Amino acid sequence: MEENNIKIDDSFVMDNVSNKKSHTKKIRDNPWILSTFVLGILVLFLVLQSFGVSTVNITGNVISESSVERNINLVMENLFKINNFEIVDIELVDDIHLISIVVNGTTYQLASTLDGEFIRMPEGFWIRLSEIESTIAEMNVEVENSSEDDEIPMSSFDELPEGVVEQIL
Repeated sequence: MEENNIKIDDSFVMDNVSNKKSHTKKIRDNPWILSTFVLGILVLFLVLQSFGVSTVNITGNVISESSVERNINLVMENLFKINNFEIVDIELVDDIHLISIVVNGTTYQLASTLDGEFIRMPEGFWIRLSEIESTIAEMNVEVENSSEDDEIPMSSFDELPEGVVEQIL
């Protein structure tokens, strides 16, 4: 009887196994390979984000010029009761919106933070918008609850609730 001697070449299988071990060994021996890969993915994400390709929103709550205009209108008309003003220009400079308004022929410079939370008045103090909105709501309740003969005090800076006006040093 003849015996068939079949020889199996397992060198290919052994090469793949040793190749896998060599990759992990290389990463263990040189951790810069993994960190370079991770940093490459991070750089790719940031480049795509800067071109607006990514769906992740990392704006830092920056509001638009129309929102800045709405906030200025809210403060001027409701808090200071000034209706005859005109917003001339809204310009983004550094990390702030600079707003030029004209009241009775005089131009004033206001400013707003990029998130719209604070508005700087011409005198140099900052007003927190969320506090102003609550003050306006309280004033509107006072108007609804008063009779026509009652005099409603117009808000001045001294009458604002504590914390509304913040002086920046």
